[in-house]
Amino acid sequence: MSLYKKIKTVFAVVALTGFVSFSNATLLTLEPVVTTGDVGDTISIDLVFDGTNGGTPTYLGGYNLVLSFDETLLAYTGFQAGPEAFDTGFDFLSGFADSFGPGTVELFDVSLIGAAATAAAQDNLGNVFTLATIEFQAIAQGISSVGFLGIFDLSDENAGSLFDAGPVFTGPGVSVNVSTPIGLSLMSLSLLGLLVARRRKA
Repeated sequence: MSLYKKIKTVFAVVALTGFVSFSNATLLTLEPVVTTGDVGDTISIDLVFDGTNGGTPTYLGGYNLVLSFDETLLAYTGFQAGPEAFDTGFDFLSGFADSFGPGTVELFDVSLIGAAATAAAQDNLGNVFTLATIEFQAIAQGISSVGFLGIFDLSDENAGSLFDAGPVFTGPGVSVNVSTPIGLSLMSLSLLGLLVARRRKA
């Protein structure tokens, strides 16, 4: 099955289910769903895998995906493997900024500890764990969404496609609200007050 047909099938299933039930499905989410920060702050977003699959676990053996964000509000600064990722064999997280145009970051990794060890490690974590933390610097005021632009590979512990095993759902993405630092806002108001007072004297 071609990648286009796989993606089309996933979107059709998502449209039919309306995200009501995640049984017999794999779930990738970005967390937290809403985060706030000031200009200059570091914004951290977690990529989380949920293979609980309605009681029948799904195991992750590898992934390759692209995230998108508003590059006028956020600057991608890097990534690190999630705290549980090493336990599940994901030791070689790689990423490329702007590989699919401005405001994109591509992430990929593969578990190298073998199928049985991968499954056992993910069972020990309840089949829910953080794959990576992606970091941005807030560079301008506004609201940016950070979401999935595309998922090009999602494989199980035996290198089989999870797209063939059932639908793959992604969460709604993250809304990042960047505001002006309060100190800068207070300083601006103070300067405005001084200017008004000076004009009244004149």
